[in-house]
Amino acid sequence: MDHDYFNHIRCPQHNLSINRIIQQKSINTSKRALCYKCPGEGASIFSVYQILDSLSSCLIPIHQQYKNLQDNLSTLKLEITNIINQVYSFIDGAIKKSEFEITRIEKYVYYRKNYKEFNIEDLESISHFIYNDAAQDNPINKSIKLLQEIQQCFKNQLIALFDRIIQLIKGSNQRQNINPILKPPKEPLEQKSTIIKKSNLVFVKKNEYQTSVVTAAIFNKNGDMLFQGQYPFSAYKNLEIKQIDNNFQIKNQSITEESDDNLDVQVTALALNDLTTQLFIGYSNGYITTYQFTGKVWNRKANFKAHTDQVNILIINLSNTELFSTGYDDIIKGYCCSQEIRYSNKEINSIKNICDIQINKESNYLFVIADGKLHILINSQDQFSQFQKISLQNQNVTCITTANNQLYIGSNIGSIYIFEQKNGSQFYEVHNNILIQQSFLQMKYCEEAKLLIVRLDKQVCIYQIGSNNKFDRTQEISGYYSLICIHNNMKFSQIILYCQDNYIASHYIMQKN
Repeated sequence: MDHDYFNHIRCPQHNLSINRIIQQKSINTSKRALCYKCPGEGASIFSVYQILDSLSSCLIPIHQQYKNLQDNLSTLKLEITNIINQVYSFIDGAIKKSEFEITRIEKYVYYRKNYKEFNIEDLESISHFIYNDAAQDNPINKSIKLLQEIQQCFKNQLIALFDRIIQLIKGSNQRQNINPILKPPKEPLEQKSTIIKKSNLVFVKKNEYQTSVVTAAIFNKNGDMLFQGQYPFSAYKNLEIKQIDNNFQIKNQSITEESDDNLDVQVTALALNDLTTQLFIGYSNGYITTYQFTGKVWNRKANFKAHTDQVNILIINLSNTELFSTGYDDIIKGYCCSQEIRYSNKEINSIKNICDIQINKESNYLFVIADGKLHILINSQDQFSQFQKISLQNQNVTCITTANNQLYIGSNIGSIYIFEQKNGSQFYEVHNNILIQQSFLQMKYCEEAKLLIVRLDKQVCIYQIGSNNKFDRTQEISGYYSLICIHNNMKFSQIILYCQDNYIASHYIMQKN
């Protein structure tokens, strides 16, 4: 050996360099390292180098796999910063359970480079590990087993944490409020429908089915087709199209998949034209794909990079001629889509932290929720321009729904505000009320039935709106729902509730009581 890497390590008794190691078992670890003045026999210190070389050959592949895992986490962190903090905390905690701490492996593996960092405790620990451990307790075996457990649980852990992504994209509407600290999993909440007050209309469960982590869902205009975007996992595809028959039975419909580069990418946004002939799909990689319905099959027509990161929102105007998109880059873009889709060079990037965009069927406005405020944009032929900004005193705007010339605005403390517009003037407040002391996460006004459907943290509430804007809570459906997909027309209303603690979609239809 041409270099004594540990000559800087001193014997505690004589303050001299260590030159040998006692190899016998059942020796107190603090007595193994000896200098030339210490009594007792031992192997040359150079034998430790040979062991470390062998150890390196075993640990380098393991260490590299952990490094690759960390690299993958770093990539994910760039895309979903808040979520990755939770995942990393889980893995980091698991890694530190290893007796031979993974965060210190690099020091031992590359001891020739890091030898100056070694101290007496390191040397004693290594020698104790080499000479005094049972095979089943060998830290290498423990590290390999731990790595296998992490790799097996890693995807499941991501799936379990996607409820945070759901809240980020479609739920809380307050990205800055997402708590990065890993919380214990929620205990499943019993899904139960309760009639609070007698009403002529009630939602009744027809069926339910298992899903992946659903992040986008939309009905067609007739309500007989459901488009469901989700995380591709196990047998679940990233996009499922479901046919709903007259008996409200749900069956899967096919979609072509040839040469689709996005099959393994999560679908995060969906839009559909009124004729159910054009489908627009947004992905977590920033791409948008368009599909055309021909005969009985959906065929892909276009695929292009729209945003630098995830596509969060897709929405089509009421004349089915314009598509709008936005992502985490907070750029709202417009596309012409009456026939083939093309970028219209119309965009706005001055609004930050966009959480939702909606369109009113009575106007050409875009309603944008961002930073706890509602921004109302005029969508003209060649540009977006600010028309009005609505702020709530000491509250944040969390969700909206529109009806004719009215806006229903929900807040983070459970307040409902109604704004009206007359003759093209700015919207003005006509009513406000605290319905429930919880943050509104999502809501939809069913105009024909005069019902307001509100998603909260642990339940969905149904309100009947009477004269003088009186809100009566008539029904409550308990459960941790991450998304509501609502269809409403003159004939009937139906909702799909996506439950985030057991990945079940529940299908409810409205019936006369």
